Amino acid sequence: MSTPVFVLISGPAGAGKTTASALITRFIHDEFERQKVRRTVLQASFAGSLKEAVTRAESFFGFPRCREQPSFGDSRTFSDPAKHTTDWSDYEQKAAARPLLVELGRHLRRKNPDIFADYLYRCIESQYAPAPSIVVIEDWRYMNEYRYLASRVTTIPLRIVRPGAEPANEEERESLAGIDEVFLELPHCLEVRNEREHTLDDLRRSAEAVASHLLNIAERRTLQP
Repeated sequence: MSTPVFVLISGPAGAGKTTASALITRFIHDEFERQKVRRTVLQASFAGSLKEAVTRAESFFGFPRCREQPSFGDSRTFSDPAKHTTDWSDYEQKAAARPLLVELGRHLRRKNPDIFADYLYRCIESQYAPAPSIVVIEDWRYMNEYRYLASRVTTIPLRIVRPGAEPANEEERESLAGIDEVFLELPHCLEVRNEREHTLDDLRRSAEAVASHLLNIAERRTLQP
């Protein structure tokens, strides 16, 4: 595939990774639309494949997808989480499923430490033609994920720092410490400070500055012979 620029966003739970990822993606999308160019940006996550695996397992045992309408003649309603697949946009349902995601992730990483980076890369390679110009990944937690992608494509590490935000568990604490130890040595590294007193507008301005920087990098790559 034509190689996109990958952006890996790191930070502890509650730092604002998902919000920053969405804002960066939106700014880049809007700029492509303004320029009327046939280029795209994709927001993605390493954990997305884990969530889909759990959803497929739930569907396999007969639970309807949470956003699907009941079939004709089916009078059930699905407001009860026990009656449908996990709604990953719902905080309580996501929190309830987190232990399963963590254990499944550990199990799969023991078999292949690069499994999620490899799966995401192959999905983009096979499902998008042309490939997105920029891929923004909102949940970078392990250095080997960076090394896997950086050996294949231009990869930009972005760290979100928010005082008071803490890793979700000890494993995440150790993995993020491994990233922090070498972060400033990584090429093109970027950092956004999301202070506790900052508003969404502050984060939006920081995301816009990052998006502009990423667009410049992507443009330079496009102009290379």
